[in-house]
Amino acid sequence: MFCDGISLSLIGFIITLASRSNGITTQTAWQLKQPLFDYSRYSSFYISSFTIPSLALRSTWIFTAYVDDTRCEVDNAFIGLQYGSFPVFAPLNESFPPFFHTQRSHFVTLFLKANNTAINYSIENPIPGKWYAASALQHDPTKHIKQKGLGLDCDFYLDVMHHIVSMEDVPVLTTGVERSLVVEHGHNALLRFFSGENTYKYTVTISNCHLTSCDNVSCLTFGHCSIRLSTRSHAFPSLTDNHTNTINCSVSNDSSSTCLLVMEQPVASDWQFVMIECLQPGNMTLNVHVLLEGCEWMHIESLMKLLTPLEDFPSNRVTQNHESEQLNEGTFDPTNDSVLSMFDEENAEFPILSPDKFGSNESLEGAAVADVRAYLDAEIATNPVCLRLSDFGRFTEFKKTFSVIFQRRIGGVPIMNIFKITEGKIVIVAFSIEPLQDSGGTFKLETDFLVDYLNGTPQVVVVQLCLSKSRIPFSNGGLSCPSDAPLLEVSNKPGKNASAKVYIPYPEAGVWFLALAAKCFSIDVKSTNVRISEPCHVRGITVTNNLTLLPCVDDSCGTYGSCREYYSGIMHFSSCYCYYGYRGYGCTDATYAESSAEQLIAILLLTLSNLFFIPAIVVCLHRRLFTEALVYFFTMFFSSFYHACDGENVYTICIIPYNVLSFCDFLGAIVSFWVTLVTMAQLPLQFTSFSYVLALLALSMGVHWDKQNLWTFLVPSIVAGIILIISWALQCHRRHSVYPSKRRWLLFILPGLCLAFLGLIIFTVFETDDNYQYTHSAWHMCIALCIVFLLPSRFDLDAPENNALCDVIVRNPSDIALVDYASASADVIITPSFSDDGLLQPLPGDVESDTPTANNILPSEESAKVSESNVQQPMKNGFV
Repeated sequence: MFCDGISLSLIGFIITLASRSNGITTQTAWQLKQPLFDYSRYSSFYISSFTIPSLALRSTWIFTAYVDDTRCEVDNAFIGLQYGSFPVFAPLNESFPPFFHTQRSHFVTLFLKANNTAINYSIENPIPGKWYAASALQHDPTKHIKQKGLGLDCDFYLDVMHHIVSMEDVPVLTTGVERSLVVEHGHNALLRFFSGENTYKYTVTISNCHLTSCDNVSCLTFGHCSIRLSTRSHAFPSLTDNHTNTINCSVSNDSSSTCLLVMEQPVASDWQFVMIECLQPGNMTLNVHVLLEGCEWMHIESLMKLLTPLEDFPSNRVTQNHESEQLNEGTFDPTNDSVLSMFDEENAEFPILSPDKFGSNESLEGAAVADVRAYLDAEIATNPVCLRLSDFGRFTEFKKTFSVIFQRRIGGVPIMNIFKITEGKIVIVAFSIEPLQDSGGTFKLETDFLVDYLNGTPQVVVVQLCLSKSRIPFSNGGLSCPSDAPLLEVSNKPGKNASAKVYIPYPEAGVWFLALAAKCFSIDVKSTNVRISEPCHVRGITVTNNLTLLPCVDDSCGTYGSCREYYSGIMHFSSCYCYYGYRGYGCTDATYAESSAEQLIAILLLTLSNLFFIPAIVVCLHRRLFTEALVYFFTMFFSSFYHACDGENVYTICIIPYNVLSFCDFLGAIVSFWVTLVTMAQLPLQFTSFSYVLALLALSMGVHWDKQNLWTFLVPSIVAGIILIISWALQCHRRHSVYPSKRRWLLFILPGLCLAFLGLIIFTVFETDDNYQYTHSAWHMCIALCIVFLLPSRFDLDAPENNALCDVIVRNPSDIALVDYASASADVIITPSFSDDGLLQPLPGDVESDTPTANNILPSEESAKVSESNVQQPMKNGFV
């Protein structure tokens, strides 16, 4: 909002400040704290938009990148700035798919460091409208994968200040009317006029100019002027813009002396600006005249009224329940018989589709069809060579984004995009790309030459098609395609392409023009490569065109990618997600791609490495740790299929939705740590069951909340570790010796801990994007194997193989390994006594000692209470 004084508005992190004085308006807007991410694909960009008002004199962007923690390493950032649509560029030099046209005007790439240092970029006389900036951090594939919550959390941001200086108003010229103008010394005269929708050229004429120069005494009048005349579409003339036309000339006050400036291919339906500069001291008085030239409208609807009575027209059958001018979305079929019945195939070859058969003379209403055709044939000789047909209609598919078909129509009825072209006539058809609604897709033009309609002519017929944004591609009486616009060519010559296509990613919003022209050649008999231009001897030069807008590349990304839709703020766009080293807009750049063998090896490593849980599962089953065996099997199963689904390539296997597999994989991994540590602690059965259920409930919530957060793993591991330490400390206190035994520590616990720490180091320190399949597989193997060493033993006294233990009295389960079974007396029966907490109670008469001896381990038979009824239930878990 512009007003006298200052206005301030705050919406989220966007602040706007505006002021006005002396006919100049200034506006400053801030966009704060835009996130920056490592660039790996187009979806890594944060896309923001800026609006430049009309009559802008200067636009300045000031970009500042920074990190929220000064202890973080400084990264490099880059920004792509583009007018009209999302920036299309390849920061990593990725290649685009075939037939892609990526040339853009008004595009610039900026580089900066994220060290709170600002850079600025200014444009003099910028094009008004929407500008888009795509920003990201330069990606380093060798950078270690940092686990969330481990180390510094370095978040990078970008602040943008956008400063605009613009004029309040510029005088308006009336085209076709001469206007007198005074240009004061030291000032430039700025004028503007509006071009029509069919304008392909205009001429600015300066005439009858005289110069008045005054000093302190008198004024002198000269009969000639030296001026510089500049003109430009859409914005003020700029010497740095390729679309600015400039001429220096001398004009006298003689009516025959003029200065002419011809502007070819201006922006249609937009403001045109003229700047007149005086190259001499003094004030100039002159006349300005502007003349527009445009294509001739050829209304297909008017011709249909002449060729076919409206009541007989099949539109009522095709567009039931719709207004005659309303397009039926997603339900049309251009090849429907009711639509094709409009063509009079017997008397003429698609007469209503021929641009040389169109007429709009209302005086022919009610005339016979033969008279209409005779009129049209005669009109061909006098009609302009630039013929503008009715615009394409838009047909969108319901509930599908970036899905549009551009189709010709008659009274709302879609017809086939068939064009019958006459030599020397340029056919122009327009269509519109909507901002945001269409800008996030990929536009495709596909054309086919219908050779069968040429009846075997020996001439070489070439049809050229130009696709131009905002400018009618017509100049000097023929097709003239702008340098930044795609030009297609199809031909009937054998060995040449009878079809052609072009893709435009993220097309600029606005009006686009499709121009078609035909030429004929003969082949030099001495050299088949030389074409000699000559008049066309054939009629019925016909081509078909398909114009569509779809996500990504034809709604696909090939074999090594998937098409996805993303949001960046309010910006909505489609982009390919590429796999296994493939890059680019369509996942076609195989510069760093992995071969099929490497892909298979990677997915086999990540899945089969989970089979190292099998030894732990077998040990658990052997020791009757059935709950623990179930947990490890759950982890092995879902980790294997999670990585099989996570690969997302030709070898991908997803048995259930990916997000379910991911949840189960993370949950199983964390629960496995918990049950292993709790099992090592040898808690009483009732506490063990309670801890398992409590952990499962709490961890399910934690994994669903943030499964990749390091604290989701650390908190249960720390709690279980504390339980383990307390339990072992109590055991040591009761037996006054090391627990578990030194042998157990040396042969089992220390190797298990080494494997666990080795896996953690690989996981947290050495894992990168390049070696992920190897380091993560090593992590699987280390963690799975360490469980085999850390699990405690379990002795079932009811089992037949343990009957030999009934020959001795054992005071502590961890001392079983010290018993010499061979020398035990067969007459002695174990009568252990357990407390309520499940710990073994000392026998009567035991003498406490810091160092176990044979006497206090194997008491004498006299002090033993031998009773068959005293045989106890199986002992608790014990480390051996």
